[in-house]
Amino acid sequence: KPYFEAMGYQYHFVENGHDIAAVNEALSSAKQVTTQGVVVVHVKTEKGKGLDIARDHPYKLHFSMPFDPDNGASTNPVPPGKSYLQVIDRCLHQFIEQDKSVYAITPSTPYASGLEGLLKQFPENVIDVGMAEQHAAGMAVGLSMQGKKVFLCYQSTFMQRAMDQIFHDICFTNAPITILASRSGFAGFDSATHHAIYDLSYLRGLPNLDIFYASSSYELEAILKKRVEHADKPMIILHPYEILRESDEGSAVELDISKSEVLSSGQDGLILTVGNRIETAEALQAELKSIGQDVGVVNVRWLSPLDEVTLLSAMSAAGFVITLEENVKPAGFGASIAELVVDHELPVALVRVAIEQDYVKAGMKDDLSALCGLDVDSIMARLKRRGILN
Repeated sequence: KPYFEAMGYQYHFVENGHDIAAVNEALSSAKQVTTQGVVVVHVKTEKGKGLDIARDHPYKLHFSMPFDPDNGASTNPVPPGKSYLQVIDRCLHQFIEQDKSVYAITPSTPYASGLEGLLKQFPENVIDVGMAEQHAAGMAVGLSMQGKKVFLCYQSTFMQRAMDQIFHDICFTNAPITILASRSGFAGFDSATHHAIYDLSYLRGLPNLDIFYASSSYELEAILKKRVEHADKPMIILHPYEILRESDEGSAVELDISKSEVLSSGQDGLILTVGNRIETAEALQAELKSIGQDVGVVNVRWLSPLDEVTLLSAMSAAGFVITLEENVKPAGFGASIAELVVDHELPVALVRVAIEQDYVKAGMKDDLSALCGLDVDSIMARLKRRGILN
């Protein structure tokens, strides 16, 4: 109350925000004095009031798909398979268990960052700062300055809230912090503002920041181990909010993640893809093969700095190059390849498949891919319009 009154505001507080009569009375009182200036009505409520599972689980109703109110069990079909979050949970558990200088930080999204179980197991090393993305980045820098190995865990959906801290506090100081950004790309049924389809564009120009896109559990585990063993500058590791691809089943293997992964080569053309569009790239490759086009596929992995040696070598032998990304077209991955083509005067036809600069409605990945022209049929039609295919 003194805080608001010091600014000249009138202040009304409702202790029990679930008492409708008390809320109505406070609003009526505020309405009577609005001509005298700003009025603040402070209403205290409990999320999920009256539902035990909400009271017992502080994150349960922050966002939830349909569930059974009697037991909290989800009634929404869950795709079978392992997730990237399980890999993060397993790796960070191992890191912290072996080295107490390892810290993980999240701004109120442990359930979406692979940290929910770790919060209980390692309360001193896994920190939920609340819904404060900016503070999470600042705290990560403070711990890093004390010699701690910090993993800063965001949903890429919300990471733009900390853009200033990433730019000013992390990148400018060249702090050896590892940012783990889940849910890169389409974000399902939250809302048009929740899709993380702008991150490649706004991150790519930041100095000192390496950008790695993990497309498999092997890649994610390998880059995490590399970072915990040695980190001398900032890095962001992006991954989709999806189950792991079927081809990513089996035991972990030693993996050279220092360069792009050439999945296959082709004599006619080349598909360069970000990790969350590999399945599209492979389906497109098969469709092109059915009409006699021999096209290779490269999983790019490093979005900044680009693996120019591998990419230039692959593109120099291609008649046409297609870039795939689940990001807006301006300043994204395809734009970086266009710059590479221009700077090195490569005689290739370049087709950038990306989302036009706009907001995208909520929905399933397959539906949104078709809506935004990222599906195989749309790409094939575009290649014909460009005259690349007869």
